[in-house]
Amino acid sequence: MVDDLRELFSSFDQDNSGAIEREELGQLLQCMGQSKSEDEVDRLFNLMDADGSGDVDFEEFCIVRLVRRQLPPLTVARR
Repeated sequence: MVDDLRELFSSFDQDNSGAIEREELGQLLQCMGQSKSEDEVDRLFNLMDADGSGDVDFEEFCIVRLVRRQLPPLTVARR
């Protein structure tokens, strides 16, 4: 499971910096065909960036992925 999460994280971390920046998240969502407004990308990124550092590290990414599996499909989080 950790290897799968690491692989998924790496697909988001396009510059191999060890963190996902907001721009990388927005670009990847577009490539996946998920058109999001700037506001929606910001909300999603802020949800993922738990420590407010301005990027999402692997631990934060794992937490979001694991929590997301436990939430009902229509749950929407706003920050």
